[in-house]
Amino acid sequence: MKDMKCASKWMLLLVAIYAMGCSPNAKETQADIVEVDVTKEYAEKELVLQDMVDVEYVPLETTDEFITHGTVKAVGPSLIITANRTNLGDLFLFDRQTGKGIRKINRMGQSGEEYTQATSVLLDEANGELFVNDNPKQKILVYDLEGNFRRSFPTVDSCYYNDWQNYDDTRLLVYRSIRIDGQRKENHILINKQDGSLAQQIRMPIEKEETPVYTEKDAVVVPFYNVNAPMGDDWLLANPSTDTLYQYTKDGKLTPRFVRMPSIHGMEEQKFLFPQLCAHPYYFFVIMTKKFNLEKMNGFPTSDIMYDAETNQFFSYILYNKDYADKKLFFSYILPMGQEALTVEKYDAPDLVEANAEGKLSGPLKSIADRLDEEANPVIVLLKRKK
Repeated sequence: MKDMKCASKWMLLLVAIYAMGCSPNAKETQADIVEVDVTKEYAEKELVLQDMVDVEYVPLETTDEFITHGTVKAVGPSLIITANRTNLGDLFLFDRQTGKGIRKINRMGQSGEEYTQATSVLLDEANGELFVNDNPKQKILVYDLEGNFRRSFPTVDSCYYNDWQNYDDTRLLVYRSIRIDGQRKENHILINKQDGSLAQQIRMPIEKEETPVYTEKDAVVVPFYNVNAPMGDDWLLANPSTDTLYQYTKDGKLTPRFVRMPSIHGMEEQKFLFPQLCAHPYYFFVIMTKKFNLEKMNGFPTSDIMYDAETNQFFSYILYNKDYADKKLFFSYILPMGQEALTVEKYDAPDLVEANAEGKLSGPLKSIADRLDEEANPVIVLLKRKK
C-alpha cells in the first residue's frame, strides 16, 4: 500500500457529509461477496484512466455572465450545473455537449421560495426540475430549469440530507443524518419527489452506531465520505455502522456485496471503508482512519485501494490520464453524478495552458487546450461507464 495521505477535504461542521460513486460489472451476480482487509498493505499497480472508463471533456464557455470556479453540482443528459466556491447562490447551467452557457439562476434569499444555502443540487431533466437542498433550513426547494419556483417541502423528521440521488421517476434516494435521544444516526431512505414524504426506509442490520466524525471537547470535525454508488439500475450502499456494503435493487432487495475485515466494532483506531469508483474489472475504495490533530488542524489519513475482479486481488494504485502526461489522479473527493456520470473532475485553464506549452497534452484534451487562455473557465472531465 502506498504511503497514507491526508484527506484533502475536511471541515469543522456539525453536519455535512458527502458521498461518492461506483459502477457495476454486468457479469457479476448478487451472490458474489468479496472480503476487504482494511489493515493490509497492498502492492502498488499503475493504471490508465481510459482503459477503465470513457472520458468526456467539456470546456465551459467563458463570458462576462458565465464566470465560474467550475464546482460541479449536477450532471444530466444535456446539462451541467456548476457553482462558485463562495456562497452567493449562483447556479450556472451549461450545455453538456458544447459547454455553452445557457442561463444563470440565483434564488438566494429569505422568502419561502428562496434558499439560504444551496448545500447540494439534484437535477431531474426528465421532469424538468432542479432540487436544491437548503441544509440550514432542513428544507428542499424545487424549481423548473428556468429558475421558477414550483414547490418546497421539509426534510423527513427535520433531519439533514447528506447525500441524495435521482432514484427513479417518482423517488429520490437520500442518505440522512438525524439525532435520536441525543445520539447521531444515519440511514438511507427513499422520499417522494412531489412532497418529500417518506416512501421507504432502507434497513441495514446495525449492531452498534459508529461514525468517522471526530469529537474532542467542544470540537466536532466532519470528514467527507462516500455512502452511495450507482450500480447500473441498482445501487451500492454503505453505512459507517456496518461492516457490509450492500447492493440495493429496484425491487427493494438488499444483498451483501463487499464485507470489510476486521469489524469496525471494537477497533482501537477505527478504519472505515467507503466505495469510490467501480469500472469493471476494477473497484475503487478509500480506507479512512478516524484520527485528527486539532492543534495542526489536519487528519483523517486515507489509503486508496482497488479490487481487480478478474484476478480477485486488491492493490494500491497510481492512476494516469493518457491525455495528460504525468498527471496522476486520486479519487480523494468524488461527487457521484448518478447514472449520467460515475464522477467528475475539473482541470483549471491556467494549468492546461502551462501543460500544453510544455508538450504534456495530447488527444482531445490538447485540442481543447489549443483554444484556451488562462482566463477561461475550467474544463470539466466526466468519467462514464464504458459502452
